[in-house]
Amino acid sequence: MDNQELLNISFRDTVTGGWNSTYFELEAGKRLTSRKPGTYSFVVCDIEGFTYINDLFGIEIGNKVLAHVYTTLEKYLTSEDLLCRQTNDWFNLILTNNNSEGLDIRQWAPIFELVADLSDVPGLGVMKAKNMAFLSLKVGIYSITDTAEPIIAIRDKAFIAQKSIKAKKTSAHVEIGYYSEFEAKKKAREYSIFRKMEKALREGEFEAYLQPKLNLKSGAVTGAEALVRWNDSELGLIPPNDFIPVMEKYGFVTDVDMYMFEECCKLLRSWIDKGYNPIRLSSNFSGLHMRNKQFVEELLHIAGKYDIPTIYLEVEFSERAVFEDLTMTKRLAAKLRNAGFMFAIDDFGSGYSALNMLSELDADIIKLDRSFLSDSFFPDAGRQYVIEAMIELCHNLGMEVIVEGVENEAQLQFLCRLRSDMAQGYSISKPVSSATFEEKYFLNKFSWPGIRELSDLIEEKYESEEE
Repeated sequence: MDNQELLNISFRDTVTGGWNSTYFELEAGKRLTSRKPGTYSFVVCDIEGFTYINDLFGIEIGNKVLAHVYTTLEKYLTSEDLLCRQTNDWFNLILTNNNSEGLDIRQWAPIFELVADLSDVPGLGVMKAKNMAFLSLKVGIYSITDTAEPIIAIRDKAFIAQKSIKAKKTSAHVEIGYYSEFEAKKKAREYSIFRKMEKALREGEFEAYLQPKLNLKSGAVTGAEALVRWNDSELGLIPPNDFIPVMEKYGFVTDVDMYMFEECCKLLRSWIDKGYNPIRLSSNFSGLHMRNKQFVEELLHIAGKYDIPTIYLEVEFSERAVFEDLTMTKRLAAKLRNAGFMFAIDDFGSGYSALNMLSELDADIIKLDRSFLSDSFFPDAGRQYVIEAMIELCHNLGMEVIVEGVENEAQLQFLCRLRSDMAQGYSISKPVSSATFEEKYFLNKFSWPGIRELSDLIEEKYESEEE
């Protein structure tokens, strides 16, 4: 057996007939070290849902699909390029850049579209018969800027490109993402934050900041929304926009939600023990809790631990979570109300709501999204009519209305005239620490000037009109 035969046996992939990953990495190492940075791009290509093909059509058909991907890509390679099936349905390529910025998406998108097309592949008629004439491909491309990096690090950057939020669909079947240092640093920071979360929760680094809700009849603060803040022992105060999406992505948000709910119960217990008249505190919950059949029981257990009447505790779910599964929401809302909790729909009107479903939800509180007031100083006439109609509708359904995003006195007085129950926003107060909240709203008995008088005048006006 000569050297060429040995090479073919050792370095050939038995499924595709092409080079295997061992040969690919050896050759890639040689080429990268001999050329300047920017000469090559590393590409990863994944067939989404490939296991489904194997399960539905069998391994023989699956192998034909893999061979088709390899042979189609191979047609467009030069002698400087490399291709292998890395493992399972993953393919790796090293391609020679044809411009200083790396591969041009307009050249490669149609090539990957041909790879995705199975309509003329011999032996795959059974897939076409079941409307599977196309593959779904996800591609990541990294123009190699450091040829001294090990292949595994280079490949990881192509994976980052593939999973980037900026990856774009170039057709119904192909999605391509390009690597950027910004995305890589963002992902590294995200992972660093995630690794700290469990320790932060254990050591009490998460804090409840309270944003007051102003009662538009009395001018007093009679409620507050608890918002999580992270005071990291090393980094200091981490902005919510930096860590909340990470919590949601990794499912850690459910643990923090329950922690924050317990913090609310602790605060209420403290206020009651000090002789203050307690106010309602609301906690935000991820839609993931809706799938937890013991969710309400867990809330009752925590409230009972601090001997807090459930009427002082509001459970908020976003509009999006509420409308994702209406049957599940209705079941949960009934359980919450039976247990004495206040059920609130947050961000109502932000894009998912359907007014004809509102009557079915049996919610206690509707929080109108800040978009109703928009970013302008004062809502235009059309928006005013919408807000007025929404408040009246909710009141007729027996729901309390809170309007979010109130930014100035004019908006506040406008909502008062429309008889909104409560208002929340930066014109009233930004979220503050529990100590600051206690000092301002309990010890100093804050009251918004003029609101009570305006509310009384409005009530008198309505009563006289009704008579």
